[in-house]
Amino acid sequence: EEEEEEKEEAEEVGEKEKEEEEEEEEEEEEEEEEEEEEEEEEEEEEEEESNNNSCNIIGTDSMDIVTN
Repeated sequence: EEEEEEKEEAEEVGEKEKEEEEEEEEEEEEEEEEEEEEEEEEEEEEEEESNNNSCNIIGTDSMDIVTN
């Protein structure tokens, strides 16, 4: 009987460890996704900034050049 109880306990511990590992993996995946999203947002912001820094030429007269 004691051996059976020990086996059951060991199985429960094993299951808990598996669950914890799966949770950790899920958390890591979520963190990676968040990092990717942040990187994409940063890239978009950089593109917007570089677009804002470019000159908009209106007409052909050099006096009409507007910088943002």
